[in-house]
Order: sequence, then C-alpha cells, then structure tokens
Amino acid sequence: MRFVIGVDPGSSKVGLALLDGNGKLIERLIIPRSEAACKIACLAAEKHATIALGNGTTAKQLIQEIKAALPDGDSVDIAMVDEMNSTLEGRTNYLTENKPRGLAALIPMGLRSPKRHWDDYVAEVIARRYLGCDSMGEE
Repeated sequence: MRFVIGVDPGSSKVGLALLDGNGKLIERLIIPRSEAACKIACLAAEKHATIALGNGTTAKQLIQEIKAALPDGDSVDIAMVDEMNSTLEGRTNYLTENKPRGLAALIPMGLRSPKRHWDDYVAEVIARRYLGCDSMGEE
C-alpha cells in the first residue's frame, strides 16, 4: 500500500500527517523544525511514502534537508502542493473535530481560538490535496 506524508513546513515547527493511499488518516503530529528532516526522511523510507510538501517559504530548504537525511541509496518522491488557504482549512478542521463543551459551544466557530497549534491538521489538508480528496476525507 502506498502512503502519503503531508508536510506543513514552518520556521519553528512542522506539521506532519501520514495517510494511506485511500486518504485514511494514520497519524498526525507536530515536531520541532530541527527534527523535521530526519523524521520525514525516516518515515518516508520506512513506509515507502510520497511526501506532499506545502510550497511555503521554507519548503525548498526542507527538501534539501530531507534528501540529505535519507539513508544512503534511498530516494523519495516529493510533490509540491499549493498551500493557499490550507491554514484556514486546517483550523476549521481542528475546530470541527474539537468541539467546545458547555457555554463555549455557543461561541460561533469563527470566533473560537484553537487550544493548541494546528499545523498537523494543515499537513493533513496538504496530503488530501495531493490525493485529490476533500479536507475531511471524502472524495
């Protein structure tokens, strides 16, 4: 089975999402930028995954770091994916999956603030765009 690693590259942290070829979410995580290349390269080599990398400002540098971190003789497919509005889409997905309780539920979604960073949800959006799925996992 083919896997896709969605990557939302940032300057201090990187969102990752591992999806199978059908768009089923396997794992989401946020890691420090300093650990990103090694983690992505190892995961891609282990899962024989394609990397769907958001085309943000640090993407080109991260590509070089990933290639340098690959074990000798290994190569990986890296696809650049348009990040336009992916942060907003990831935020919406995070808030949809993490509904507030009690009186906080009365606050409209547009006025809510996520309780944590949502870069991993953005990475999932990027991976789904690569696969041609919508942001919530339906084709």
